Amino acid sequence: MAVKSETSNHLKGIIVTLVFHSIAIGALMYATLATNPPLFPEPEGVEVNFGDGNTGLGDVEPGPNAETGETPVAEETQQQPTITQTTSTADVIEAPSDIQDKNILTTQANNDADIAIAEKKKADVAIKQAQAEQKKVEDEQKRIATEQQRKIDEINARAGKAFGHGSGNGSQGIAGGVGNQGNPNGVANSPNYIGQGGNGNGILYSLAGRKSVDLPSPAKGIQAAGKVVVDILVDRDGTVIDARPGVRGSTTADQRLYDAAQKAAMKTKFNTSPNSAERQKGSLTYIFELQ
Repeated sequence: MAVKSETSNHLKGIIVTLVFHSIAIGALMYATLATNPPLFPEPEGVEVNFGDGNTGLGDVEPGPNAETGETPVAEETQQQPTITQTTSTADVIEAPSDIQDKNILTTQANNDADIAIAEKKKADVAIKQAQAEQKKVEDEQKRIATEQQRKIDEINARAGKAFGHGSGNGSQGIAGGVGNQGNPNGVANSPNYIGQGGNGNGILYSLAGRKSVDLPSPAKGIQAAGKVVVDILVDRDGTVIDARPGVRGSTTADQRLYDAAQKAAMKTKFNTSPNSAERQKGSLTYIFELQ
């Protein structure tokens, strides 16, 4: 019984000791926490004055900032101002697709303008070429008209020399009428008004300003008919130095008539004319009839 009592007393002593220490520890912790001492002391440093710059003067804390008109605010609590930006049409950033479309439209417009300019140039060149061609045609027509008029004037001048003064009001002949008597196949200077032409006997000649002195007839007895025109060259003495039969105006191609006409032409003689050309061109016409 004594052993049990001693053990019971040991347990009670341990319990009382634990309770007492627990209360003591709790009281000490409460007292310690109530004073709020820092559990981990911060490292020591130097306090600095509040401000917004690296320079200053005086002992009085300044009010609102003299330059900006704003009250300095701690960096931790300062709010960022809301920026409102008015965007104009010129400031709008265009999307790449819009820029590409505009570039395409601009390029197309430039191409169209270039095409229009090129077409206008082509049209101008075509107009100028047409005008040049028209001018050429008109100039050629004027040239032809001038040449024709020159030939007409030359013919009229020759006719005037051949048939008088060329005024159209003269009269020549022996028949007693008004007009120019003679034969269309004759020559101007012949004194004969009756016959087949020229100096008669079927021989006609044309040599401006010259008169025939001897007109021998071609050989007879050729059984062929027709007209043979012979081109002749006559010197100043009146001698025929060349004769070529069968020229324009001939109505036959009979070589026998050609030979007879050529021989007769080479024997023909005209008057001397020192003022004539060294080789004067004329013609002789022979009319052959069947006998």
